[in-house]
Amino acid sequence: MNKMVVACVQQRLRLHADTEECRKDLTRFLRSAQAKRAKLIVFPELIGTLAVAPLLPGVRARLLSQADQAHRPRASLWTRAKGRVAESTAGVLRADFRQDLSKQLSEDPSVAWTSFRTLFSDVAREHDMTVVAGSGYVFDDEIGGLANQAVVFGPDGQILGRQVKVSLSEDDEPLALAGRGWATIDTPVGRIGILMGNDALYPEAGRLLAYEGATMLLGLGACSGDRMHHKVRAGLLARVQENELYGMVSFLVGRNPIGMSDRHELAGQSAILAPSDFTPGGTGVMVQLGTTSSEGVITAEWDFTALQELWTGGETRLRQAMPMASFRPLGGRYLEERTLQSVWDAPPYVAPALPLPEAPEIGAPEIGAPETEAPAETLQPDAMPLLPDVVSVDMLPEIAAAEAEPLPADLSMPEPSWMKDADEADVADAIVEELLAEESLTQIDGEDSATL
Repeated sequence: MNKMVVACVQQRLRLHADTEECRKDLTRFLRSAQAKRAKLIVFPELIGTLAVAPLLPGVRARLLSQADQAHRPRASLWTRAKGRVAESTAGVLRADFRQDLSKQLSEDPSVAWTSFRTLFSDVAREHDMTVVAGSGYVFDDEIGGLANQAVVFGPDGQILGRQVKVSLSEDDEPLALAGRGWATIDTPVGRIGILMGNDALYPEAGRLLAYEGATMLLGLGACSGDRMHHKVRAGLLARVQENELYGMVSFLVGRNPIGMSDRHELAGQSAILAPSDFTPGGTGVMVQLGTTSSEGVITAEWDFTALQELWTGGETRLRQAMPMASFRPLGGRYLEERTLQSVWDAPPYVAPALPLPEAPEIGAPEIGAPETEAPAETLQPDAMPLLPDVVSVDMLPEIAAAEAEPLPADLSMPEPSWMKDADEADVADAIVEELLAEESLTQIDGEDSATL
């Protein structure tokens, strides 16, 4: 395949109430990519959690699903009203999606994996596309535990390969074990390499995949806050340039129900990348999403014939002119299995203080000494130049955010006995309806009092 259209998805993690809603959510992006004749589509890290949300039992999970609906862009006024009440009720009941997810995965991880696999296998087959199904927390036989694992499905819905995240984030560590390395995956569209989150920050990871014959590096991110997604994207772009490959980075954005504590909004600016020789202005970016928070799908065409010509006849010829002898010392360092921090674990270098110049003695000049120029006039405070009224934001010091204090454990509320016996969907709906009715009665009473 000499030329191919590829698609990159930027998506929000929605807590759907049933699997059919999950399917419709994914289909929005697949149809847009299919209209552009894309053969490969890439979803972001942890979007596989989408398939687990409908499986979570209990009234609390149902309330969280209703609360999530209030934050959707086209939600009706009634949906937003119900969602706000559900969100308040979920807060009172100490409902937490991450805790429910962790409990489900620890009790029966096979249920989550079956839902994840079935959902993405079906949509890949229906749309006749190679689908990189983001990732999810699933059981991995090789490492013997849960892992943050990306799965690749072929156009026939069959699994082509998997990649476990190696460098775990703070949010990953309590839920998953680290992978043992990176390996390429053969697909109908070419040999791919997947780098998730912090994995993209290590040059060695991209180089290993390039040595295994990858022609594209696919980055998946779920980054909270305003900084981490910049690092992940910059790292993936660097891996693409230094190995002269195609690439893309797909981010999960919006509300963050799976974070540990701070739960800053998920952000990222998804992009399709290429060697700088193929991009306007040499930026390495072929196309990108316009914002770091909205959903969307972008497409671009990759020319693999042009890529091979770049390898053999480009200006730099990075792949041919590698100074291998100069890299040899790295082999010894890696065999020692010592990190940079362990090698340079020493007090920071402090430059020695320079001696102050001696002040000249003040006195009358000697007779016959040559005349010297008068010293320059010293500016007095009133004559000092004024600073500008407007100071650039970049000049201001950053202010660290205070850490949130953990809530005491004794504030948790036990689940009432009537919740265990009733149907969870009916109970959640009843709670919301009752609270809305009470709010409506309160408003009517207030109006009657005002009339009296």
